[in-house]
Amino acid sequence: MISIIEAKDDFSKRLRNFPALKCVRENRIHTVSPDSISYYTPADYLKSVGIVSGILTR
Repeated sequence: MISIIEAKDDFSKRLRNFPALKCVRENRIHTVSPDSISYYTPADYLKSVGIVSGILTR
């Protein structure tokens, strides 16, 4: 799971209430800054895709 919520620890704690989610069981919860994931221009979009794809291929 990828979220733009910056308080990852608090968000992760809340998700622990949902152990049926595979991302929770495998501790695969990632956050990205909302400033770096915005899509204002084609260049921003490409940068954001790079960030997300880097997380997904780990």
